[in-house]
Amino acid sequence: MTTKTYKTAGWQRFELNRRKMLANYDLAKFENAKRPLQTEHGNVAEATLRSWLNDFLPDRYGVTSGFILPPVLEVNHPVEYHYDLIIYDRLNAPVLASDLDNDKSRSGTSKMIPAQCVKAVFEVKARATQASSTTAAKKLQELSAIRRFFGRNFFSGVVFFELETPPKRSLKILDELIPDSAQSRMLDTGCILRCTPHEEASGKLESFHGVINGPTSQPPLFRNFLDVRMVLEGGIPSSTNDTSFGIFNVRTTSNNHQQHFYLRHISRTAKGEPGNYRGVTVEWSRNGFTIFILDLLSRLGTGRRFSPDVVGGLPFGLEFDQPN
Repeated sequence: MTTKTYKTAGWQRFELNRRKMLANYDLAKFENAKRPLQTEHGNVAEATLRSWLNDFLPDRYGVTSGFILPPVLEVNHPVEYHYDLIIYDRLNAPVLASDLDNDKSRSGTSKMIPAQCVKAVFEVKARATQASSTTAAKKLQELSAIRRFFGRNFFSGVVFFELETPPKRSLKILDELIPDSAQSRMLDTGCILRCTPHEEASGKLESFHGVINGPTSQPPLFRNFLDVRMVLEGGIPSSTNDTSFGIFNVRTTSNNHQQHFYLRHISRTAKGEPGNYRGVTVEWSRNGFTIFILDLLSRLGTGRRFSPDVVGGLPFGLEFDQPN
């Protein structure tokens, strides 16, 4: 008897869209390779993600680069709240100003959006490095000064297009995303679209705070989990190494749920004191990009981070690993 396997609807489309965005990025990186100032592939990364989200998200949400305008500012306020990717309430937000950005697209028109209409903010970086992580974190921390003007469910994050073969101290990339002050804003969610040369892997970023069981740092940032054999013992995956397994209960008939598993590698780092840690995790899997998008949709729709319960136990876009 052949064992049935399941994938949830739309998984090919999610993977296709991830690969299309990376292909646009790679072409720009190739074209940009011999230029003295190599920034164009970063601009393309921003533009291609904004364009896809504009098409993907419900019409009530607009996606733009531009400025966030708080209702009250000091006259000589030195900070301009400009961000790579702003998701805002398109139906209720007046656009106070706009001008065409270099990518010449609708989503590349830099706009000025009132803070109370902003739903989410993302910094978009080409490569995940310690330097780019530091820059992204500083931009998110600027939001702390105007946090009172956002809605209750506002969230922010970082998207990196690639992590190249991780350096020895690669956990510093996560460390830099954690502010030293508990009062400073840090990322809520984020994604690393791929780790080269492991093209199938994408990483879901997420912040946490509170108590940690075990060491505060769990290296390395990436380990190749893709070659691990999934062996079931008593219907539960087991492995001799430190690769872990994700579990989703997916409805296969009207009255039956069935467990499905996917391979993953989780790394984390944290700062603070015992009982009051602030930290960031990255979960690598074939579903990393999909889980990031499901998390974004969940936060926009319910104000809660993604879990199967939030979507009624029926997430879409997931690919499961088959046991050997």
